Amino acid sequence: MQLKRKKRKSKIPEINITMLGMKGAGKTVYLTALYNEFKQIGHEDYERFFVQTDNDTKNLLNNYISLLNSDNTWPTGTSGFHKLKFECYTAKSPAIPACRFNISDYAGGMLSESKFHHPRNLESLERDIANADILLGFLDGIHIANLFRDGLFPKLFSIWEKEELSRILTQMQGSSASVHLVITKWDYVQSVIPEITLEQVKYELLKINSFERLISSKRGKYIIRLIPISSVGADFISHSINEFKVKDGKINRNTMKSFGVKMRIKEGAKLAPRNIDIPLVYALYDPIKLAYMKSEREIKKMSFFEGLWNKVKEIFLDEFSAFLPPGLKDTIKKNYARWIIEAMENQVRKRVAMRSIAQANAERDSLYELVSCFSMRKMYFEKTLPGNRFS
Repeated sequence: MQLKRKKRKSKIPEINITMLGMKGAGKTVYLTALYNEFKQIGHEDYERFFVQTDNDTKNLLNNYISLLNSDNTWPTGTSGFHKLKFECYTAKSPAIPACRFNISDYAGGMLSESKFHHPRNLESLERDIANADILLGFLDGIHIANLFRDGLFPKLFSIWEKEELSRILTQMQGSSASVHLVITKWDYVQSVIPEITLEQVKYELLKINSFERLISSKRGKYIIRLIPISSVGADFISHSINEFKVKDGKINRNTMKSFGVKMRIKEGAKLAPRNIDIPLVYALYDPIKLAYMKSEREIKKMSFFEGLWNKVKEIFLDEFSAFLPPGLKDTIKKNYARWIIEAMENQVRKRVAMRSIAQANAERDSLYELVSCFSMRKMYFEKTLPGNRFS
């Protein structure tokens, strides 16, 4: 489906989302899984909304989907910068988008690797962050798991926190946008620490100075959520840890670079994402709800002026029909006069891109359906994974 941007004036909200995360955090895989899960109507759990996109975005994401389904090789990360455009529809209003949202995806190395430190790259990223309505910070679950493991793994976490995580948190703290934090590869975290809870993760993260500063900077303005996701599912990939050498019981930056978790797609595995919609739900919920409330107020005003205009038309019809030939019946006169006035009214509406009440009602209803759907998903998430909120 090719997105068609109508010229007619529309109150459909458009939200800009920027994803921040280091190389390998899983931003692009998340986007791919999200699109794959919601690109068509009728999904067994999410039949009330779906997303569509333009051909460029569709081709890009379908290419990643084919890589995930091709063999057991895990696809490489994003190179460069992509701005992906989506429209969100509800099952009850499949012809009218409830909202539009743009997601910016970029190479994770742009914040850490010198080869990306071209002024244009950094300016583009900074401009995108400045224009964002919502920032989604992606925290690699592999590093989160290290925090709770024995031996030297916490030291690996400490190096990652100082050299990578702090850069993301600083960018988020300096932005006026609302923020949510996404822990990727939650299936891996649970496989390493089966009894882990979100409360434990939140407690440990708040011990980090840069993390606590971010939460404090947003306190009173926005509610920040900690959202664990699995973009592919626990049974889709196998993990194996690279061996790393330690000299004299110490670990350094070079060791950190050599450390990693190899991921391979299991033979015959099928995608089974978990909580894949939750970051999008929290990113879109507040602006969508605000747009819905505005549409309600607008429709009330439109209804008042429409009623007033109808009364004026009736008066004008009586006056206008008096100028028509006297031999015509009164009903014919009025019908002819009404036809002329309505034709003039339609031309005025087209010229000033004025929306009809019917169009406004349709957009309002679509927003209502999306708000209802998102509300249910929020309630489910907050019930099944308590401790996700930073107060």
